[in-house]
Amino acid sequence: CWVCLVFGLPFLYDTNDIEDCFVFDLFENMSSDDKVQQYCDYLYGNYIFLYSIFPPKLWSSNGTTNACEFFHSRYNNSFYHHHSNLPFVYESFEICIDRNIY
Repeated sequence: CWVCLVFGLPFLYDTNDIEDCFVFDLFENMSSDDKVQQYCDYLYGNYIFLYSIFPPKLWSSNGTTNACEFFHSRYNNSFYHHHSNLPFVYESFEICIDRNIY
């Protein structure tokens, strides 16, 4: 499915590969439907192009906010109660640091 491949773009390792993959792989295999072409133009102009409004470096999986979200998710999963005691919070934080999850 072509749309599924578009949703995979954020997971490319290098942000420069996103534009190349979209232009050379996805754009060549898209449907000839007018709605799909409008959607591609919209994506390219707003998200894919290096100098677009929201360039790939802002939304790709290699951005800095995703590392923070990863830490936050792992840290939150360490707790089973809404009001954990302080020694348990400290211990969970140490475990995250020891495992290089930060």
